[in-house]
Amino acid sequence: MIVMKICANMWHIKTYIPLNSKFIPQLFLAMEMRVEEFCAFVRELKSDKGYLLSCLLGLSPVDVEMYEYLASKPNREGEVMEIAEALGRDRSTIQRGLQRLIAAGICQRIRVPGRTRGYKYVYKLVPDNVVKKKLKAIVEEWRTALLRAIDEVM
Repeated sequence: MIVMKICANMWHIKTYIPLNSKFIPQLFLAMEMRVEEFCAFVRELKSDKGYLLSCLLGLSPVDVEMYEYLASKPNREGEVMEIAEALGRDRSTIQRGLQRLIAAGICQRIRVPGRTRGYKYVYKLVPDNVVKKKLKAIVEEWRTALLRAIDEVM
């Protein structure tokens, strides 16, 4: 399936090479993406939020799983151990994933008073409209870079 190929390539590249507007045209050329393939890719994304987050923000499948778990909760927040138990993952895996969600700008770490003493951290997703705005900004950056590349080549 072309979407999986493109997402895997984009996630791999984004993980190891900072994606900036100068690199984006080379990314599409390296993947030898035709217009029809790109349109199919976009149509597929419309039906799957996980692919969208993975491709545009460079999130791993585990990161997307955590995002979807938190998004399914009424208050859109949770603690590390609660998330680890719910997803059947190790605490350290969840902590690393939450740090990636924070770095992507779609989750916040909030310090709250503990039940008996001290404090604890709760991880809360930012509102969907903030995520949507961030994703649109990334796509606009790509669009601008591709248009610039066309102007330079033609």
